Amino acid sequence: MLTQLIQNSPDPVSKDAIIQHAWMGDRSVSDDSLVRCISQLRKALPDAKIESVYGYGYRLLLARDSTGFRPVPSTNASMAHEQCLHASMLAQQHSAKPLKQAISVFRSVTLTAPNFAPAKIGLAKTITTAMAIGLDTHVGVSQAEAIEHLEAAAVLAPDSPDLLSAQAWLRDSQWRFREARTMHIEALRMAPDNADALLFYGLHLSGTGRPEEAIGPLRRLLMLRPYSIQIRAILARTLGMLNRYTEAMEEIAIAEDHDYAGSSPALKGVKIMVSAAFEPTQRLAQIAEKLSSSTNIPPYARINLPYVLAQCGLLCKARNLVQERLQSCLPNSPEGILMVKDLVAIGEMEQAAERLLGAFTSRFSYLPLFLQSPELAPLLTHPAVEKAYREMYQEVWQERGAPSVIRNP
Repeated sequence: MLTQLIQNSPDPVSKDAIIQHAWMGDRSVSDDSLVRCISQLRKALPDAKIESVYGYGYRLLLARDSTGFRPVPSTNASMAHEQCLHASMLAQQHSAKPLKQAISVFRSVTLTAPNFAPAKIGLAKTITTAMAIGLDTHVGVSQAEAIEHLEAAAVLAPDSPDLLSAQAWLRDSQWRFREARTMHIEALRMAPDNADALLFYGLHLSGTGRPEEAIGPLRRLLMLRPYSIQIRAILARTLGMLNRYTEAMEEIAIAEDHDYAGSSPALKGVKIMVSAAFEPTQRLAQIAEKLSSSTNIPPYARINLPYVLAQCGLLCKARNLVQERLQSCLPNSPEGILMVKDLVAIGEMEQAAERLLGAFTSRFSYLPLFLQSPELAPLLTHPAVEKAYREMYQEVWQERGAPSVIRNP
């Protein structure tokens, strides 16, 4: 985007041309997304004036001093910054395809600009996010790669709050929750309005059984990103975990107003799962069946169809569906572990417990957030599961006390 504006300056660039270049022609991109990107560019380049051309697009005017135009950053630095902004926007979608694209962009920048710390930090954060929401095998990343880039970034930018926040997020993925909490708090002390730091701290709190404490950071984050459908969906899901149905549906309604194209699979998934817990209907089951096959959806917003069917009084149909799915995935695969919710929905507690215990043993990357799902609450009282659950969080709960198990109404 920045390259387009520089190359055409002082002539304007149309919105369509920007979308074609920066989002590969994705027509679902809203004006709000474009405005947010322009706003970030304006903050990053205070010496440049980016004007809106009403009804057309934007143009770049460079500020003058006594000797003429001030020099812009080098092409490599400008390109690196632009590419990182683009990758960050992709990563915020929290689903496999855009995460994979974001990682590819960040990797490319680290090769072409090896001393550009934001790219290394951004790559590490995106890898850790993919791991935290259970998509690491889908996008082809490893914890070792994240560690490598954070170590390099620590040499280049040791005092960066972004670096500290990324290190805290990595500690969460390593189940080093006490260290993570200390680092999250320090990162936010250094930069209280850092959007990623707020998100990671909110997810840390949810992932360690403190969803009620996660509400504050998530609401602060929405003050910075009021049009983020993804963040509002996460907040709605968190409110649903706390049985605060009315508030959850209010957040979903606001997000729907911002989702002009009606195309957010995460929002649809969260709405169905929250509704199934509190107001299950035959109509809801029909909608869930139509949408449950979507592949472009974050695991935390995944439509647990057997659960929805069972909640809506279609237990026999739910059982048949689970039996079909059991034939198609291995117990210890990511898909097989996600089926724990399906098994709980039809009352197969022993089989569900066996799979979940396997996830503890294999240190399934998505497990901390997965365990907080309200649909799993009945399973957390299983003696073997409860023991493993407490052992996993022993360090952080010794300091703060174990939370009560969240139950569905």
